[in-house]
Amino acid sequence: GGMQQCYERELALVERRLSLDLPHHAMVDDIKMLFFSGDTDGAVPALGSVKWIKKLNWPVVNPWVGWVQGEEVQGFIESYEGGLDFATVRGVGHMAPQWKRAPM
Repeated sequence: GGMQQCYERELALVERRLSLDLPHHAMVDDIKMLFFSGDTDGAVPALGSVKWIKKLNWPVVNPWVGWVQGEEVQGFIESYEGGLDFATVRGVGHMAPQWKRAPM
């Protein structure tokens, strides 16, 4: 009922706030972060991850570049000030570790 809806709305607000606060705390403590998304993820699309990272307002240190194994592009990576790297993993979905690319 109403109580459950209120709780879910409040929880969503807390989660949204934490998703923006935690990276800043990691930056202050000089903790390196890797955030990745499979480029076929229908649950949390890479575009949504990019939009979340843009809300952090951290400058880009190294713009998008392909990461390659052998002669095949495996995905793309962009690095941000504060120690955050965001990578896409080509051809994998929401469970990227289970759909892993070939070992590097």
